[in-house]
Amino acid sequence: MIGWREFPLLVALTLVALVLKLLPVPLPVDMLRPHWLLLVLTAWTLRRETYLVLPMAMAAGLVLDATRGVTLGLHCVALLVPLALLLHWRSLLRAIPLWQSSLAAAALFAVYASLLSLLDTMTGEHSALSAHWWPILVSVPLWPIFVLLLRPRPVAQQTP
Repeated sequence: MIGWREFPLLVALTLVALVLKLLPVPLPVDMLRPHWLLLVLTAWTLRRETYLVLPMAMAAGLVLDATRGVTLGLHCVALLVPLALLLHWRSLLRAIPLWQSSLAAAALFAVYASLLSLLDTMTGEHSALSAHWWPILVSVPLWPIFVLLLRPRPVAQQTP
């Protein structure tokens, strides 16, 4: 479990990911915009043992839904399912090499895109079907970088 001293870092990183997700960009660039929230939250979950990620994902998903004007809860569900899967398989993913866990991350991003597409269809939202799938091409190569940057630093031993 993370200490409360690391909680502000999680909040700050989530806010930065939200801002990067909500920044207006041209449509061709928007199609290739990484899944910033999922990148940050999955990398944090893999490297730092915490269950604060799930409430953070829920809050971020609600903010994303409210600012995008889509059905409330759509992004919450899409974020919570891959994170719950990651929490379940966390010990296995930490034991395998980073390139193999990147393949697992690709599967998590595919689950996220599948859920967004399915929920868009069920709720009648008008987003392009491929709009959720293209960002996977950018998110997967960025994922190992996020995992390496978010790993905990070793605590220096003080000698008496």
